[in-house]
Amino acid sequence: MEALWRDELEEPAAYMGPFCTLRCVLAAPTEALLVLDRVLYLREQIEEDHSVFWKNVFDAHISPRNVAIVALTSALN
Repeated sequence: MEALWRDELEEPAAYMGPFCTLRCVLAAPTEALLVLDRVLYLREQIEEDHSVFWKNVFDAHISPRNVAIVALTSALN
């Protein structure tokens, strides 16, 4: 029975290392592109007296989702 499982999982297991490495390498740039897209969208949608930017909230080594999108208004009515 153990030989059967080993034969079945040997080929898929060979792809796990490269897959995990690729996922780790692409996580931060992909997250940055998504946040940049959202910031640019907000800048297109808001009025000129508002400001939109992103701010790192905590260390990127903890999670790639370490960014907050901040929108500020310069004047109160």
